[in-house]
Amino acid sequence: MGTIGTFSGVTAQSHADAPYAIKAWANAVNANGGIDGRPVEVIVADDKGDPAAGATAVKKMVETDDVVAIVGEHSVSAAGWAPYALEKNIPVVGGYANAPEMVGYPNWFSTGGNIVASFWAIANEAAKSGDKIAMLYCAEAPACKAASTILGQFGDAVGVDLAYAGAVAGDSSDYSAVCMAMKDAGVSSYNMSVASAVTDRIGEQCQKLGFNAQLIQVAEAANNLRETSPVYNGAKFVGTNPGFFVDSSPAAKEFQAAMKEYAPEVGTSEVPMNSSSIDTWIAGKLFEAAVAASGSKDVTTDTVFNGLYALDGETLGGLAPALTYTKGQPSLFNVYFPFQLQDGQWLTPDGTDPVAADAAVSAQIAEIAKGFAPK
Repeated sequence: MGTIGTFSGVTAQSHADAPYAIKAWANAVNANGGIDGRPVEVIVADDKGDPAAGATAVKKMVETDDVVAIVGEHSVSAAGWAPYALEKNIPVVGGYANAPEMVGYPNWFSTGGNIVASFWAIANEAAKSGDKIAMLYCAEAPACKAASTILGQFGDAVGVDLAYAGAVAGDSSDYSAVCMAMKDAGVSSYNMSVASAVTDRIGEQCQKLGFNAQLIQVAEAANNLRETSPVYNGAKFVGTNPGFFVDSSPAAKEFQAAMKEYAPEVGTSEVPMNSSSIDTWIAGKLFEAAVAASGSKDVTTDTVFNGLYALDGETLGGLAPALTYTKGQPSLFNVYFPFQLQDGQWLTPDGTDPVAADAAVSAQIAEIAKGFAPK
C-alpha cells in the first residue's frame, strides 16, 4: 500500500508524525504475522505541499509499485492527485479526515468526522461559552475566507452569532488590531484557522491585550508541545477521531503501545505528536478490517473496495464512529470528538463518545459538502 502526505515544508509540523504512525502500524501488524499471514509493505511519499509532486508520486505508486490502496494520506495538496486516483479506481483509506476530498470523492473512505462537520462542531462548542464567536482565517488564499462563511451558517443553526471574522497574514508581526477587534465585538469564543505557528503569535499578543475568550480549534492544532503553552491552556478541540492521547480502551492502548515501541521519535520537539498519528493508525485498522471483511484470499483494489462496502457499523474497537459505506457515494460521518487541554492535562469532560449532528444539521452539512465533489 502507499501513503502520501505533506511531511516537509511550511505545514509539515501538523502532519510530520503521520509517516511514523503508518510504519508503526505496519510493523505491529507484521510482528503479529501480517494480515491473514501476509506481510504489509508501506511505500511513503512526501509531496512537500506541491500538487505536481504529489501527482507524480501517486502515479508511481499505482503504475510502478502496484499499490492496492492509499492508506492514511495527509496531503494538503491532494487536489493534485485525487482525480488520478479516482480515474484509476484506487481506494483512499482514511487519513486526514478534514481533507475536502474526503467529503467529495466516492473512492475516499473517511474514518470519522469531516471538514464541513468540523465547522458545525466549533459552533456547537462555542454555544456553551456564549452567543458570539470570532474567526481569524488566513489572508494568503481566497478559499480561507469561505471557512468563515460556513462557520457563520452553522452558528445560525446553534444560536451563535459570528460577530467578527478577519483575515490575518502569516508573515505579520503585529496582530493587535484583530485582537482588539475581537475584544470590542464582545465575543465569548474564537477560532483561528491559520497555520499552527501563527496561532501562537496571535494568541500571545491577544492575551497581553486582555483578550481571553474561549479558544476552540480543530484537533490538528493540538499536540504534545501545547501542554505548557499559556495560549492553549483551557483551549477546546474538536477532532474527527479521538484525541492522540487516548488510552482508555484496548484499541487505544494498542495504538499507544505500538507508537512507543516502533515510533519513539514521535512526541519530541522534532516530531510532535498530534491527531495525525492516531488518524493514520485508524486508517491502517480500517484497511485491516476491509481485508478481513472482503472474504478473499487475494488483496487487490477490488477486494479492498468490496471489504469496505461490506462493513456495517464498524467502530474499530471504539476508535471511530459507526462506519458504513455506500458504493458510489462519498463518506459523510457528521460527528466530532471533543477534548480539552487544562493545566497541561488532556481531558475529555464530555466523555470519549462522538457527538453526532441531528437530522437538520446533517442535511445542511450534506448540502455544503456537494461543493467538494469532483468537477
